[in-house]
Amino acid sequence: SGNLWLFGGDEFSDLWKFDPTTKEWMWVSGSNSTGSPGVYGTLGVAAAGNVPGGRSSAVSWIDGNGNLWLFGGFGVDSTGAGGFLNDLWEYQP
Repeated sequence: SGNLWLFGGDEFSDLWKFDPTTKEWMWVSGSNSTGSPGVYGTLGVAAAGNVPGGRSSAVSWIDGNGNLWLFGGFGVDSTGAGGFLNDLWEYQP
């Protein structure tokens, strides 16, 4: 729908949406501190409490249905350990 999505960076796990019509940013989800660990829940089961950990150098894209996808990067896993990540997340706005 023309919105711009921004996820964290430098180990933040905050998700922001920019609406070009109103020219306003909205904080959608995530932590406002660095080094936040991921909450993975059950593989393949969507839950409001699931959140990717803080990371940098991840790859993201929007699919044909408008879902936001996030893959990998360098950051923090569910145990708080830092390193290269190999996780795939889907966000359905």
